[in-house]
Amino acid sequence: MRTRLSAGQLITMVGHLEGCLRDVRFHGERLLYLDATARQPGVTVTNVNVRPGCRGGDVCAAAPCPTNAFCNDTWNDFECPCMPGWEGKTTQSHLFL
Repeated sequence: MRTRLSAGQLITMVGHLEGCLRDVRFHGERLLYLDATARQPGVTVTNVNVRPGCRGGDVCAAAPCPTNAFCNDTWNDFECPCMPGWEGKTTQSHLFL
């Protein structure tokens, strides 16, 4: 949805995002959201828990893979690369060779 604002109009955007942002723009102008001291004419940016870098949740903390594999974090998901003789997302299927 696009909303065209006139000079002096205010818009408040509230929501939750867990992820990464790059080159954020508003009406074609780049937002300097990481530097709380940066001033941008006509724009007020409030940072809440914004950090540089890109980190997802620790999906491997719950140890989702069995002992015949290791957990590989793939950004808010995981994969369990199987040892020889096993297959499946969590190496649950044994191959009889």
